[in-house]
Amino acid sequence: MALSPLGLLLLFLVCWTLLPGPSGEESLSLLGARNHCEGLLQVQYLKQKGPMCADHWDMKAASVTCRQLDCGPVFSSLKYVVRSRELEVPWLNGVHCHGDEASLWECSLGAWEYQSSCECRCVVVMTCSGGTLQQIGLGGGGSPCAGIPEVVNPAGFVLRCELYKEEATVFCTELGCGTALQWSSVYPGMDREDHWQKFVSCQGTESSIFNCKINMNFLEQCDLSTYTEVVCSGHIEARLVGGAHPCTGRLEVRQGLTWGTICDSNLDLTTAHVVCRELRCGVAVSMHGGAHFSQGSGIVWNEAFRCMGNESLLFYCPREPGHQCGHSQDAGLTCSGEKCRLVNGSNSCEGHVEVHVQGTWAPVCATHWDLADATVLCHQLNCGNVVAIPQGGHFGEGEGPIWPDVFHCVGTEPHLLSCPASTLGAPACAQGNMASAICSEEGALRLRGGEDHCSGRVELWHTGSWGTVCDDSWDLADAEVVCRQLGCGQAENALGSAAFSPGSGPIWLDEVGCRGSEETLWDCPAQPWGRGDCTHKEDAGVRCSGPSLVPPPVHKAWTLPETACLILGSLLCIISLFLGAQWCHRKAACMGSVLSETPSEGVYEDIGAVFMGVKDTRAALPGDPVLEEEYDDVG
Repeated sequence: MALSPLGLLLLFLVCWTLLPGPSGEESLSLLGARNHCEGLLQVQYLKQKGPMCADHWDMKAASVTCRQLDCGPVFSSLKYVVRSRELEVPWLNGVHCHGDEASLWECSLGAWEYQSSCECRCVVVMTCSGGTLQQIGLGGGGSPCAGIPEVVNPAGFVLRCELYKEEATVFCTELGCGTALQWSSVYPGMDREDHWQKFVSCQGTESSIFNCKINMNFLEQCDLSTYTEVVCSGHIEARLVGGAHPCTGRLEVRQGLTWGTICDSNLDLTTAHVVCRELRCGVAVSMHGGAHFSQGSGIVWNEAFRCMGNESLLFYCPREPGHQCGHSQDAGLTCSGEKCRLVNGSNSCEGHVEVHVQGTWAPVCATHWDLADATVLCHQLNCGNVVAIPQGGHFGEGEGPIWPDVFHCVGTEPHLLSCPASTLGAPACAQGNMASAICSEEGALRLRGGEDHCSGRVELWHTGSWGTVCDDSWDLADAEVVCRQLGCGQAENALGSAAFSPGSGPIWLDEVGCRGSEETLWDCPAQPWGRGDCTHKEDAGVRCSGPSLVPPPVHKAWTLPETACLILGSLLCIISLFLGAQWCHRKAACMGSVLSETPSEGVYEDIGAVFMGVKDTRAALPGDPVLEEEYDDVG
């Protein structure tokens, strides 16, 4: 279980960072974190050294401590409930501060006692402004005010936990998201003292989740296969319903837990673009009024969103009072889709046309597909000019439902999704009647010499000839881009040394350095075209999983057991050095060692986190070139 390695980690912390200190002057320090401005509070006072009982600890005492350590204002001060065999050293009890003292020694301090005398069985862990700032948030919920509670530390580790009513209330308030409307409904059990068995326990009035109580005995609540989404009153998200596909339909907006419709007179084109972007549906191509997609039910929101156009979510758009209406004037919207590609051809510049819609690739119907549409697509894909548009079935039957919209390009648009579009009526496009294009190949990509079209030597078409790629720096991230660009699923191997036999012609690219998220191979950093120092014995190759309609999954955050085991392994190395230093010290073989006073780094880095504020961290997309005269207002 996740509790075991982390519990063992904390037990080592007890043994090696809280050894009884020598007699001397008073001192205090924060141990076990990345710097001296965060961590477990250790006090040396009256010839004793140990942690601070958190029974009467408050933000006034924490402020005095941060000031004394020259660490700026206090950010958080949580109460850490220890396990039964942890921190078996005396604890300092009964601290009372007014908040204006220059040091903790000017406050009223109690006596040293063992943990049985500390009512909460908890010690002080705190973070000052000079500490390592960590982020909290709600992930995967459609806006910053809904999702799974998360703490992300500077190393990128993610801790997710179940929150209950009081804790969710504090979390929402800290995020600036209003009150909590939804939280975990599976309540934990009671312990022998009739206390709820929670990993995080709040009263509901704290200013930060990290001013609550943390009980490591119930860490298993943070290592679940599924979590309950927390929803705050400030949550806003959009959806389209009642249309032929997920990117067209009646516009509905959720505020808090309530879905409602929007008056058609309160929807403008700029806001429509933001909705399409939020839904990963490209840009808005037409707005529909008069309940075009049938009337909705429930509330009609009588307010208007006033987006600037560069927002990533409707959540970030300002709002103001709008016109009032009934469901007969429900607004509707049609978006273009997100990305385009050509698949099932001999290279990436020929094949049938597909658009990417909410995580799935869908073929485009051949009805009304013409040379102007194909010209825009070939230019967009860096494939030169259009050569031909074969009729449906030329590149195979394809899979999945056909995208029901048709494009009406002039031929000068920079992107297929910038062209006006309209939805086909009945009868629907016949299966196999898919739009296709053959481009002149400039910028084409293909695989040769493999078992099928999804494995082989990587070849590029440039300035009229096919050439290869050098295997210098060639890795799985580069292969991932190639496989995705060809519609061949995920990369399984990135191969070098002419694994699929040496090619011929120029070696176009060398020292390719993709991150793995690029759309095409020529979006990746590399040496200038044709200026490498390789031979064809170093031609790069790939092996992909095969054709796929679904994009590769996002890499998961590290799980709690993986995180704990990694930290534990590092800590064991530090402990070995520490014991060696102590042995040397006793044998008078080493002088001046200060290891006994130095806490292990990173021990408490997942405990004391600090809210960084609600912020639009998703990169705003550049303005989409859709002019008002290029969309159909089907009112």
